[in-house]
Amino acid sequence: MRQDGLTRRASLFLLAGGGLGLAGCTTLSDAASAEGTGVARVYAAPPASVWAIAGEAVGAAGLDVVSVDQARGVVLAQHGPTLISYGEDVSVFIRPEGNGTRIEVVSLRAEAANVLATNWTDPIFEAFDARLG
Repeated sequence: MRQDGLTRRASLFLLAGGGLGLAGCTTLSDAASAEGTGVARVYAAPPASVWAIAGEAVGAAGLDVVSVDQARGVVLAQHGPTLISYGEDVSVFIRPEGNGTRIEVVSLRAEAANVLATNWTDPIFEAFDARLG
């Protein structure tokens, strides 16, 4: 009888662990196609001024900049794994809006079930705030 209880608990543990593994992983491609799902702010600065500091601002937030693609309107960045996270994939969409520029940040956990992953939205906006005034 005791063995059945242990077997049942072990099975439940494996199922729960397997479920977490199936929760999903994200990639930089997912972040690049996630426009409209992030947090956005509009800055009074013209797009040219924002693009001039975009890569620097994202890097200063603590991310590794993968690409700055002004033609597509997106900066892609990543943060690698740490002791508490599998890493994060981030996109920053930059679009003209009125007389200013709309910046949208999408911060995705590399492993969807990892609740300890950093959300890079605030650090990125703080870096843009510091450079754009």
